[in-house]
Amino acid sequence: MPPVRTPQQFAFDNVRLIRELWRGVRDGDADSIHEARIATRRLRAALAIADGHTSDRIDLCRDLSRMLGAVREVDVTQELFTTLGTRLPEAGTAVAAIRRLVARDQRRARRHFIKTLEDVTLRPLATMRPRPGLVRAMLGGDWRPRIAKEIGARTLALSEAADRTPAPAAGIPSRPVRAD
Repeated sequence: MPPVRTPQQFAFDNVRLIRELWRGVRDGDADSIHEARIATRRLRAALAIADGHTSDRIDLCRDLSRMLGAVREVDVTQELFTTLGTRLPEAGTAVAAIRRLVARDQRRARRHFIKTLEDVTLRPLATMRPRPGLVRAMLGGDWRPRIAKEIGARTLALSEAADRTPAPAAGIPSRPVRAD
């Protein structure tokens, strides 16, 4: 990917990526869903700089990201139990039963996602084109300080969220323990 020159170009590149992934997303491909979710988050961040903090395009990206996230969450859960099943063969029966329930949830999440997509119009993103001259007018010169400010605000919000997160319960490791 060539270096990004402006937030508008970065946004456009992510719109293009979402378009490329869209068939896989509609088919329920886990990798396409994951990559499209990442692209919508990146696009939303770029649009926050280019459009300001509120716009129809940002709202659309937020909605898409949530919809993709709901499906991705179940995919990650299935991956977790698949790994757990290979690491703990003595719990194989219990893990297999849970994996069947998660597989059911995956099918439901994908069906719901596909039905919800029928009501989503991507027109605000589909009509987006790179216009470098417009960016300078929208952002008023050098956009880099605005990006630095946005990154600082997000870093602070993440730090505060981490501080509010409860510590793991006693005796429960915060990271998976390897059983070698």
